[in-house]
Amino acid sequence: MNKPYKIFNKQATVWMLAAVLAFAAVSCQKDLDYSRPPGANTFEGDKTNTFRILTSSEDSLWAWNMPLSLFGTEFPSMLLQFFTDSTANVYAVARRGIVPDLQWLRSSGTLTAGQSSQVLQLINAFSGINDYTLRDLLEDPQNINFKNALLVYLPNYEYFNSLLLGLQEQGAAFDMNGPVQLSLTFHNAQFLSELKALGGLDFDFRVMGVTPDSVALDGYYGNDVNKLSSLHKVIDMNPINFINSSRVTIAVNPLKAKVAMRTGGTLVPTPAGYTSGIDFFYRTFNQAFDSKAGYGYKPNGKGAAVMPDVLKTAKILTVKSVIATSPVTAPVGTVIMTMTVVNVDGSVKEVEFVKN
Repeated sequence: MNKPYKIFNKQATVWMLAAVLAFAAVSCQKDLDYSRPPGANTFEGDKTNTFRILTSSEDSLWAWNMPLSLFGTEFPSMLLQFFTDSTANVYAVARRGIVPDLQWLRSSGTLTAGQSSQVLQLINAFSGINDYTLRDLLEDPQNINFKNALLVYLPNYEYFNSLLLGLQEQGAAFDMNGPVQLSLTFHNAQFLSELKALGGLDFDFRVMGVTPDSVALDGYYGNDVNKLSSLHKVIDMNPINFINSSRVTIAVNPLKAKVAMRTGGTLVPTPAGYTSGIDFFYRTFNQAFDSKAGYGYKPNGKGAAVMPDVLKTAKILTVKSVIATSPVTAPVGTVIMTMTVVNVDGSVKEVEFVKN
């Protein structure tokens, strides 16, 4: 039996399907493609090479980049793990939810009695509403008062959330087939079948291009919202650190926590208008994915005028390490996260987030 990737949360994920319920699907016949692949008599070689690339490291995950996220995130939210026995595990990165994040703020010990009471009122108002539905409701002008109240405590809730990595399906069969156009096809995959029925994703794709780190796919069905997509090999363990960093950031309450940035052993001055280094990080960086660097955090432009020197040319911050114990009870001087600053020119630096 294939060993599942180390995951943060192992629960079944009926809740994961909420985001795709908004999709409308109408079945249509598959258009046959009778064109020859590039090069003569290369199909068997292409098939073998693609299978080898996907399974060359069974510990690796492949992020599935699609035009429309299946789980509401702004970055690739579904990942695949391929095995040489022609089976695959399917994972999803999803938001824990607005209500759990608000509950963590109340548990951080950073709120006044009045603030805690206001947060509890929001929790009570939002409880029982599916998170995907709740976010949609908050965009209704009639609910602007609720949204404004939420923004006081989670001002970047749309793009920065505590996350979960859930195993959606284990041991789904796949193969590389043809005979004219190389295809990646999944079989006996209940979760992927549900996505297909909802119109969010097919399970039969034309392979349009392959490199050691990426596979370009084109769906056969014209009405598939994610017809054109691609797989990107993810740096080993990077998603775990990324997910844990999201949880740590929200758990300490970034707006109130006394957590500074430090680089090269020197504290980074807190930018004007922000209460601490982690406050600046939370407000001015969004959760993201880069095809070369993997999962991390990209600047959203809001802090450009006061961006610290160490972050001025940052393309993405990837997560090197995260504290393994409670960040709330950790003593002063504890490094709760270490991130690698990947600059636009390819150079790197490290930034630590330390309790002060």
